[in-house]
Amino acid sequence: MGAEAFSQDLFCDIIRHRIKVIGEAAMRFTEEQRAAIDSRGENLLIAAAAGSGKTTVLVERVMQLVAEGANIDDMLIVTFTRASAADLRAKLSQRLMDAENVGPEQSVRLERATIGTIHGFCAELLRSHFEAADISPGFRVLDDANARRMEDEAMDEAMEEAYEAGGADLDALDYGRGPKKVRALALELHRALESRCDPEEWLEISANPDCGEMLEILRQAALIYVEEAAALCETAAKLAALPDVLPGYVDALLADAGSLNACRDMTYSDLRTALSDFQQAKVKASRGEGDEQLRERVKAMRKSAKETAASAAGYLRLSEEDALEDMARVAPAMRALAQIVLSAEEKLSAMKAEEGVLSYGDLEKMALKALNVPECAEAVRERYKWVFVDEYQDTSEIQEAIIGKLLAEGNAFFVGDVKQSIYRFRMAEPGLFLSRQQKYAEGTDGRLIALTANFRSSNSVVSFVNAVFERAMRGGADEIVYSDVERLRAGRGVAGPEIEVHLMGAEMAEEDDESEDDSLVLTGAKAEAYCIAQRIHELMDEDANLNFRDIAVITRVKQNVLAPMAEVLADEGIPVYADEAGGYTDAFEVRLALALLKLIDNHLNDIALLAVLRSPIVGLSSAELAHLRLAAGEGPLYRAVKKSESGVLTEFARKMEDWRDRARRLSLGRFIDTLLLETGLVHYVSAMPAGKARRANLQLLCSRADAYEKNGDGGLSGFLQHTEDVARRGGEDSAHVLTENDNVVRLLSAHKSKGLEYPVVFAAQLGREFRRPKADDSLSWHAGMGYAISHTDSRLSTRRETLARRAIACKKAAEDLAEEKRILYVLLTRARDRLILVGTPRNRATSELRWEMSLSRPLRAKSALDVVMPAVLSMGIECEWHAPAAQMTAEKQEESATPIRLRDAILESASHEPDEKLLEAMLWKYPYEDSAGAPLKLTVTGLVREVEGPTTKIELTEKPKFLSDKENPDAHLTAAQFGTDIHRILAQADLDKIRGGGKISERRVQAFFESNIGRRLLASPRVEREWAFNLRLSPEKARSLGELDTHERVMVQGIIDACFMENDEWILVDYKSGRDDPAYHKQIQLYAYALRAITGKRVAEAYVYLLGRGEARRVNLENGID
Repeated sequence: MGAEAFSQDLFCDIIRHRIKVIGEAAMRFTEEQRAAIDSRGENLLIAAAAGSGKTTVLVERVMQLVAEGANIDDMLIVTFTRASAADLRAKLSQRLMDAENVGPEQSVRLERATIGTIHGFCAELLRSHFEAADISPGFRVLDDANARRMEDEAMDEAMEEAYEAGGADLDALDYGRGPKKVRALALELHRALESRCDPEEWLEISANPDCGEMLEILRQAALIYVEEAAALCETAAKLAALPDVLPGYVDALLADAGSLNACRDMTYSDLRTALSDFQQAKVKASRGEGDEQLRERVKAMRKSAKETAASAAGYLRLSEEDALEDMARVAPAMRALAQIVLSAEEKLSAMKAEEGVLSYGDLEKMALKALNVPECAEAVRERYKWVFVDEYQDTSEIQEAIIGKLLAEGNAFFVGDVKQSIYRFRMAEPGLFLSRQQKYAEGTDGRLIALTANFRSSNSVVSFVNAVFERAMRGGADEIVYSDVERLRAGRGVAGPEIEVHLMGAEMAEEDDESEDDSLVLTGAKAEAYCIAQRIHELMDEDANLNFRDIAVITRVKQNVLAPMAEVLADEGIPVYADEAGGYTDAFEVRLALALLKLIDNHLNDIALLAVLRSPIVGLSSAELAHLRLAAGEGPLYRAVKKSESGVLTEFARKMEDWRDRARRLSLGRFIDTLLLETGLVHYVSAMPAGKARRANLQLLCSRADAYEKNGDGGLSGFLQHTEDVARRGGEDSAHVLTENDNVVRLLSAHKSKGLEYPVVFAAQLGREFRRPKADDSLSWHAGMGYAISHTDSRLSTRRETLARRAIACKKAAEDLAEEKRILYVLLTRARDRLILVGTPRNRATSELRWEMSLSRPLRAKSALDVVMPAVLSMGIECEWHAPAAQMTAEKQEESATPIRLRDAILESASHEPDEKLLEAMLWKYPYEDSAGAPLKLTVTGLVREVEGPTTKIELTEKPKFLSDKENPDAHLTAAQFGTDIHRILAQADLDKIRGGGKISERRVQAFFESNIGRRLLASPRVEREWAFNLRLSPEKARSLGELDTHERVMVQGIIDACFMENDEWILVDYKSGRDDPAYHKQIQLYAYALRAITGKRVAEAYVYLLGRGEARRVNLENGID
């Protein structure tokens, strides 16, 4: 065969293979997805709805480009987080290894490909083009804490110079504020400038605002309230017209509605006049004998309409002439503030240049500076033939400018979902996505492709999400129109259960009470958690295949919510891990470690001492703490600890002295690492739900301490202060190592849930009111409108809002509400199969009325419930109302209260004869008093003890070799200690290595795996170890156990040491470190009953394996629990 024929055959083979690859891909992708993958020669914007497979499409497009001859290291792929970048790189690596039509060199090229965050790209660009940015090539990137420290130093110098120079402008700024407040304003303005492409131009916009635009913003804000007032009048008129209600009110209400509706097209001045002159029409006398509740409701709605119209007028207090004068009066103060900030920035830049450092914000600014040099921009465009931007909806103004410098015709691929843009507080600007979407939809500069098929969620979830946001996203202030481009299409083909709605009946506050007390929020959060816990148990009972890991509780907010909800769920027997959105310092294990460190730093810190004493580190009970507090009297608590004769406290005091001494001698990171090991805190949290994540958080604490010390910033005291400062500014992310294998319910905020999905989602805290702008003297600023401050008048000794400040506040309030709706969209679209809504409205009657009114006319939403409930009502979804939050939490607290002799306590404390009727009421007895002492939640061991009585404590005289203490080899172990340690070894042993003949050096462990039962376990295709379960027993079932007398359901918790499948039946094994005890057999019978109830499969055999003897004893299951 000639060379030419061979080449033709090879060419044909390549083409056939290419057709095959394309054909296989075509079978897997929708038409829209194929268009996104295959389109060439034009810039693309992929509007990818939730669950539409955008990452899969991006990966497939990259793979096809590589198959066509592109090199993967010629591509720039920008993602939003380092985690998503690592995930994307891993997926591409696997695809490249599996691909038959791609050469092996592409895997090598992948190692040097630019796949990362925008900050990572900017850093790489500056290393290569440092001369264009005029920076040192060896620059270091500052962490946030050191960046803020340098900023503070620069601001202090600028402030000192400004006040030394003085002047009329500074006097205008300082009047009514003082240096401290001026400095706070300057810091706020400086941080606002960090995200601006051209800070000086932005300051110029602020000094010369567009008053016409600002007046229009205020007019639109007023009209929202006008329309709500009109809707109230119209609805009230319909109710009043019902037979014998309030017929004399109908004409007046309709007249008021007409007057208000006529305001819609008025100019600012005309609307201001109309609202200031608005008077409600007079009603006629009505003596109907209709429904009294309806009559009162009509009157209340008429009053509310008047108040709402007055709120609308409040936006228009300034006349156009007064507004212009106000702007002129505040100009000197704004000039002074801008001068301080520019001076501080100049000093800060000099400090950074001298030290050769950049902040994260500087990376973007310097990269843009470099790209503004034409030669640099051309070199970078030549370097990257293809540009991919993931999560494009979260791009900021300066990031958009950077990306724009890299674009060439047909080389850009933007993908994102503007409905999931929820990071405006990080300068994300959804308007950038919307602007590009509109241009590409019109065919200008590129092409828009919408991926609307949702392959994640069931049909019921998809239908509900569409119903909610067709009403909630209508353009205008909502920023997004929920059109066909945005509407989800069900792509999974699973019907799914109906949406559930659970509402707490709490009257949390009066509707006109604008405050939101933390105690009320806490009560609502706990009540919802109790409701969620009950529903989780029901779902687990209904579906044997459902695991705790399949369930997520997602809250719209994080503050004062996650910790109390996690506490309730844990108390109700549900393993839970709360991903504290406030940062790793909010995690339980880190808070406890920091409390111990604070105590070592200052032994007179009573709060830290109480936390440590109550924790597992010392383990005092509440009663012991109370006695200690009494012993301390008015003095510090630590003195009572040192004087105590308790062996536990004496030992703790000795350790404290040792720790304080070592804290002075050892490096900070090494000391903390040693401390965590010595206290056993690492092992303790490792045994908790999500133990791996908790242990990683403690490791993160050690690494942060190391980094702090390496910067030369000081010792333990400084590190603790640094940690508090970081937490105050919003915290640092925790160590994200929770895996799919951690069988715990996830509790997280909506922001943390982005990109995740769960079979069952509880959308909680939906009744929490949306945040409102603060009415204080802080800086107001907006990306497109500049900044504003209030005007302080030295002549009149007054402070008042300016037009710009009012307009910016209105604009940001509208944007915040639009973002709240997008946050809700993210939350609801996390659900795969089942979506359960949970909320606590502030006032049931008023809320229900608003929801009904919203069916015909959209109203101003005050909470997420206001957004979802119109869809709930229109779809006929049943709402389940629960007991008021305060009542529910009180009942739960009463269940766990310590029993006391109430009559004696009342009589002893009374200063006079008590009222017998009151006493009788207080001493009311529960009908099932005999069972009141029976715990509602028991471990299996505890349940056995209730029936069988206490077991004997066993002491071991020999410590196993592999658990021996090198410093004290003769130390004794209790059976519990021995059992805990050997359980851990058996639970974590690598079964694959054991099956393969790997060496097991420790005698007892080896003996187990060489026994008959151990060999059977190794031969099994399915082995479960350390399997935690929660099982509810009916009162009848609990009483059938023997002497446990109860008329309540009992929650049983336990951990099955090991079980394995053999002939489609379970074999159950429980390890015991002591002698065989009859109580063990009852416990194993309970385990067998639970295993059968949970899995639906028969338990054929059960064994107690005695670790000390190396012997397995079979448990008789015939007399077990049915």
